[in-house]
Amino acid sequence: SGALLVPATHAAAAKPLALPSAATRTVHVDVDGDGHADEVTIEQNALHSYVVNVVTAAGRNDVAQFASTIEDDWGIEPWYGAARLDHVKGYELLVLTSGGDGVMFRVLTWRSGALVFERAPKTLMKGAYDWYLADLGFARFGYRFSTSLGHRYVRDFELYPSGKHWKGTIVKSVWKSGAWKKVSSKKVTLTKKQAKAYNWLSGVTIIARP
Repeated sequence: SGALLVPATHAAAAKPLALPSAATRTVHVDVDGDGHADEVTIEQNALHSYVVNVVTAAGRNDVAQFASTIEDDWGIEPWYGAARLDHVKGYELLVLTSGGDGVMFRVLTWRSGALVFERAPKTLMKGAYDWYLADLGFARFGYRFSTSLGHRYVRDFELYPSGKHWKGTIVKSVWKSGAWKKVSSKKVTLTKKQAKAYNWLSGVTIIARP
């Protein structure tokens, strides 16, 4: 459903500014799901502004722009990697937007010939486009992905250490009609062994990392 995916802000095709930190990164991953690697380029085009350009193996092209302060915040580039998150063929592109105790990121995905931002599961962020990860020792936030009986699930977790256990909330969502739909929310008490499965982004393999 187009209403569930917001088109990315499209940048002008002008050459990016020659900023000191404007290193260009190019990776090759299958974004559109046709089984062939596509060319993905990430460039800085202004202060705290970046452009993602995708040229598919079939010759289709689209450009998206996003804001990021991660280089100032954490001293790293915004490109994080690509992973198969949802239940549509092709890799999603993960870009970091800000960092503090944890890190915010956004997910770019290919739909109907265009790059769009994918909403995070409708939990703490209330369905916004910002996804959040943190592993602070005293708190753990992230996403655990799985596939069962032909359905794609994500568990958005918020966990805190409590003696020999981790306690918190896990919200389960299923991929349906082009978006993550909340299935359940429950309070949990996990052993340390059980909690190991809930750490950062789990259940997926991140490729093309910096």
